[in-house]
Amino acid sequence: MTKPVSLDWVSMVGAAQATTAPAVVTVAQQWSGEELLGHAAGAAEWLSGAGLPEGVPVPALLQASPEALALVLAGAAIRRPIAPLGPRLTVRELAGCLERLAAPCLVTQPGFADMAAAAAPGREILVLGELPRRVLGSEPLPVPSPDDTAVVLHTSGTTGHPRAVAYRHDRLARRCRLNATLQQLGPGSVFATASPFHHIAGLGNIMVALAAGATTVAVPRFTVEAWRELEPLGVTHALAVPTMVEMLLRQGALPLRTLRVMQYGASPIHPDTLRAAMGQLPGTDFLTLYGQTEGSPITWLSPEDHRLAAVRREELLQSVGRAAPGVEVRIADQDGSGAGEVMARAAHLFAVGPDGWLRTGDLGRLGDDGYLYLVGRRGDMIIRGGENVYPQEVENRLLEHPRIADAAVIGVPDRLLGETLKAFVVPADPAEPPDPEELRAFARAALAGFKVPAQWDFVSVLPRTATGKLLRRELLRQFTDADYHRAATLVAPRRQGHRPRRPVIEGIPMAATPWAGSDFQLPPEPTSPVALCGACRRLGNCRLGLGREELQPDGSVHTELVCGPENEGGPDVAHGGWTAGVFDEVLGHVPVLNRELAVTGQLSVTYVKPVPVGRPLHARAWTVRRAGRRWYVAGEMTLASTGAVLARGEAVMVLRDAGHFTRHQEWLAQQDVTAQPQPG
Repeated sequence: MTKPVSLDWVSMVGAAQATTAPAVVTVAQQWSGEELLGHAAGAAEWLSGAGLPEGVPVPALLQASPEALALVLAGAAIRRPIAPLGPRLTVRELAGCLERLAAPCLVTQPGFADMAAAAAPGREILVLGELPRRVLGSEPLPVPSPDDTAVVLHTSGTTGHPRAVAYRHDRLARRCRLNATLQQLGPGSVFATASPFHHIAGLGNIMVALAAGATTVAVPRFTVEAWRELEPLGVTHALAVPTMVEMLLRQGALPLRTLRVMQYGASPIHPDTLRAAMGQLPGTDFLTLYGQTEGSPITWLSPEDHRLAAVRREELLQSVGRAAPGVEVRIADQDGSGAGEVMARAAHLFAVGPDGWLRTGDLGRLGDDGYLYLVGRRGDMIIRGGENVYPQEVENRLLEHPRIADAAVIGVPDRLLGETLKAFVVPADPAEPPDPEELRAFARAALAGFKVPAQWDFVSVLPRTATGKLLRRELLRQFTDADYHRAATLVAPRRQGHRPRRPVIEGIPMAATPWAGSDFQLPPEPTSPVALCGACRRLGNCRLGLGREELQPDGSVHTELVCGPENEGGPDVAHGGWTAGVFDEVLGHVPVLNRELAVTGQLSVTYVKPVPVGRPLHARAWTVRRAGRRWYVAGEMTLASTGAVLARGEAVMVLRDAGHFTRHQEWLAQQDVTAQPQPG
């Protein structure tokens, strides 16, 4: 008789964990499967008693613990999906996530209560303490609908603000079955992940283990000592990032006698590291899965692939493997080198488009044998003298050098070429870094000349997320160029005798002003064209070249634009004042198109790359948070063809009352009367 297939994640866990075998353990605590289900029923009662609405995500500051898992299971069952947030985020980052979730409360473990209060003023704070437990069978967890949301995870935000991704039950159930097969998880397996709880590599994999009937070890935070404590707990399956593997090898702490499967992710593993790890973990299978919060797995590099790579096919480690079972992979919008955006289609992917395809934003090439080689993110591409350069391709070559421990490449402005390449290198021996000429020759031996970095910087560490992903935007911020990488501040008129203080937000100078004259009218419809300021109304068109500003369902504002030759500040490059003016308008229209009148109180612009003249651009702006009469907004300007980020802006908008609005409308009407048609 065929075993029925569960259509939701809660039913999968309920069937797999209805046992007295351990379901979740820590160094000091252990719950059986029956106890986990009982505590989840108690957590469901606790959530329902808090009066939280159904269907609305419940944000929660959580580290891995038995109580956290019971809470996630409960939320998935009663249509109050938990949205775990990272306790290591800043208060400002947390506030942005809460604003976008529109949640009425914030759940927190006791240790993060102060941070929760600071990040969520005006919201109810629910402290997760010891959960009540129901006896299994007295009142089982409800069975959700397959199209209900089980949990909400956020992207890592490596290219901008973290984005919430809803995990539907039916797709999550399919993902659990596929991952369990690839990861060799089942009853008797003991799984531990070194990734943060709020990440797909953390909770996303724990959910697979629970649904497979495996035991999960709750690891609040990765340390070498925490890794050493896994062996007494009988861990058979572990997940870490390559930098952690390197650290464990240096400390002599990698070997776990019980380990059968070693999974890694977030970045490639060096061939020498793989061979050393295999030598210390004989008989252990190594594997990696490629995917993202929006959908995973897409491809995988199997244990057999790793065995081949260790002995004769090192180049396989630069790939992310071949398509996982049931996944279609294709490359869209290929350039002359065969690189383009990686697209995937499968029944277990979450953030797919209307056509069923997930646009990953990753750029890659498919080899003739089906292996996928990533070359970077869509917005990371460098255009050097008209040639496309993908940073990850250059980084992969540099990482083959025996004297390089880590490397990253960015594009920096160049007057002749537009952009050139700058490499940040972490030497294997900080006391004896390799010579740049040696590295240049090493790179040139495998890469075309235009892909070889022209500038080299030796650093002790690269900025990465807690899961090991490179934060390329932080490197861009560290780089300062006299012409393009500067903070531009616009200071509005101020009252006589007023001496404003000069605040700093994340290191970006911000202009402080007590008041500013509003440039905005309130459009009659959300889809109205750009609202012209008084000066532009007299001219009859927008001098900035803005197109139609469209209000999106999430409250953000998008527009297309082109910098005309009249705003050129250098050879084929926009004047910095033009870019700042665009941000003044677009950021200001976030409250305006959301039916509020506001004026610019503070504005800053950070230039990332030269803004070209005459090429289609895209600008978008969004709400970071609101506090009283202040509306904090941010935005970015990108190249429409590639998505490359050219500039970023931040502003504080000050809301005005109805009287101010009336006076402003009267003034705008007067501009219509005095406006004269312009010649030709």
